[in-house]
Amino acid sequence: MLDSTRRFDDWFAVDDNGDVGHFVTAGLRRLPTSVRIDAEGLEELVGYFETFLRNGGFTLRPEFEESRPFESPAERARYLKSFAAMAARGLYSYDAELKVPGGYRGVTIPRQPLKLSDLPANIRDRLTRTRASISFSIAARVIRIFESIWKSSCELPREEQFGLRQPALQSSIMTVAVKSTRVSATPPIP
Repeated sequence: MLDSTRRFDDWFAVDDNGDVGHFVTAGLRRLPTSVRIDAEGLEELVGYFETFLRNGGFTLRPEFEESRPFESPAERARYLKSFAAMAARGLYSYDAELKVPGGYRGVTIPRQPLKLSDLPANIRDRLTRTRASISFSIAARVIRIFESIWKSSCELPREEQFGLRQPALQSSIMTVAVKSTRVSATPPIP
């Protein structure tokens, strides 16, 4: 389990297409169970993606640009820095919404999406523990996250089905309500 004194703002998931998503909680959203129970795995993923070298460029999601005004170019650059960095590495990047119940809104789209199959086995294993039953390429918002106990195709014992006992492996499944297929060309962030 994660140390409650340590703050983890970033977490990762893989979608039905094998694309990788980056989510920032900003301390506002609870981490999925599959992330919370594996601090070592989260640290490994954060370390891997922070040092992963790839510069495929990115675009801002049009819905984000339309809904998020900035007071200055400097404020815009500061806000987008980590989202732009992750998208340039091939990850779809989402930020926590500042409303209740909230969810996550898409910020950036990679020009060259990173596929699960492109990653080393240990990273693939960590990522597949948190799966999204959506497509990051068209999901402008992830409205609701619900926990689902997942364990291969095996039947789970009754106490695991109802969360009374920790299963060997858990996965969090996400749902999305708003989709977009528009992509705008946005100049790089200075």
